[in-house]
Amino acid sequence: MNLSIMVKNYKGKVCNMYQDEYKRWLAADLEDADLKPELAKVEGNDDEIKDRFAVALKFGTAGLRGVLGAGTNRMNIYVVRQATQGLANWVKTQGGSQTVAISYDSRLKSDVFAKTAAGVLAANGIKVRIYDALMPVPALSFATRYYECNAGIMVTASHNPAKYNGYKAYGPDGCQMTDDAAAIVYDEIQKTDVLTGAKYISFAEGVEQGLIRFVGDDCKNALYAAIEARQVRPGLCKTAGLKLVYSPLNGSGLVPVTHVLNDMGITDITIVPEQEYPNGYFTTCSYPNPEIFEALKLGLDLATKTGADLMLATDPDADRVGIAMKCPDGSYELVSGNEMGALLLDYICAGRIEKGTMPKDPVAVKSIVSTPLADAIAAHYGVEMRSVLTGFKWIGDPNANLGGFCMRSASAPRSQIWKLPVKWTASSSASRRATAIWPAPMSVTRMLSSAPCSSARWPLTTVASVPPSRSVWKRSTRSMAAT
Repeated sequence: MNLSIMVKNYKGKVCNMYQDEYKRWLAADLEDADLKPELAKVEGNDDEIKDRFAVALKFGTAGLRGVLGAGTNRMNIYVVRQATQGLANWVKTQGGSQTVAISYDSRLKSDVFAKTAAGVLAANGIKVRIYDALMPVPALSFATRYYECNAGIMVTASHNPAKYNGYKAYGPDGCQMTDDAAAIVYDEIQKTDVLTGAKYISFAEGVEQGLIRFVGDDCKNALYAAIEARQVRPGLCKTAGLKLVYSPLNGSGLVPVTHVLNDMGITDITIVPEQEYPNGYFTTCSYPNPEIFEALKLGLDLATKTGADLMLATDPDADRVGIAMKCPDGSYELVSGNEMGALLLDYICAGRIEKGTMPKDPVAVKSIVSTPLADAIAAHYGVEMRSVLTGFKWIGDPNANLGGFCMRSASAPRSQIWKLPVKWTASSSASRRATAIWPAPMSVTRMLSSAPCSSARWPLTTVASVPPSRSVWKRSTRSMAAT
């Protein structure tokens, strides 16, 4: 409950102030032309007004997420400004480069919200590195590390329906914000009036002042080069002759995913034409989640028509991937998270042994709800398997599963911190919905997917293979290399 909206009177009764807040918004000179008509439309409708103003979107380790629209309980430029002011207040206490990286996906108003956040940061004297076109979550995490930023912002609502958008905040390690940092940001947000409390200058003014700069080609090229360099079996894809069908589901994956595949040597790629280009309305599937059959149907039909070996699909912010494999009889099998996790674990372990890159005392981490097949595979290769609570933050937290803030080899000094450059996630839902890979540039090899008993993003396995000479696994980084 947001205390700026709901307060107690002297008798202890709750006084609803959402009507007053609604009237304040209705009387304000709002910059977003879409908001006033919506406010006028709900005038006199107490339920609709209460839904928009009785509470505010809560900022947590996952940032913000909500329906687009007017009000404190909706995603709009004013809620984004308020959240970014809270983030800016925290950044200003952190020292360092005083820089924040920003990216966004294809959702409605994502570019507007990204530029709005940049304007707030610039008004606070904080430098911004923003992508000049939509790019996925892993690219945002990479840029956050590449530019040694204090934080990162990704404007996305992941795989949710088109009416949603969101605002994810990341720490200097390119990972989801810690609970402690998110709590401080939330407190600062609570101190900031949603309509008038945030400092703000236009995006153009921020550029003119030199505070807002675009992510350079050097960063983009470094991302692609790092991904290619972390292949488990370099060169294998160049001779495999794989034939793929790929769908970005009208999201941000088209350019980076095809670039990565081409770099690896996979060039026979057919894109699902109806889902090729960015479209925040997601007209071909109301729920752009590559784990569900409806989102994959067009791709599977095209794969059948072209005889593709694999069909891949990524969600709008391209940190979740669905995969279907061609069977000997010509049909296509959707691969569950548990299945893909087991396959990748076996592949990576076998590949590292084959190439002589398996580190001493390798460790794998999985959630407690994941398939026991992962334990058997790890034991076969002499890899220690550790189980942690369900959730990405537990799998990625070395304090919980590796006994300290970072994992290091016996020979590496504690001060030797190797920053992991990119974030990657994947998951799978109840039925045999597919999830697989966003290859990530790093020597710490990790695999994430999910238990088949849940529609939430339950991670299955994470494999951490840390070479003795390169030894850090920082909190909650989600990364992998799988080729």
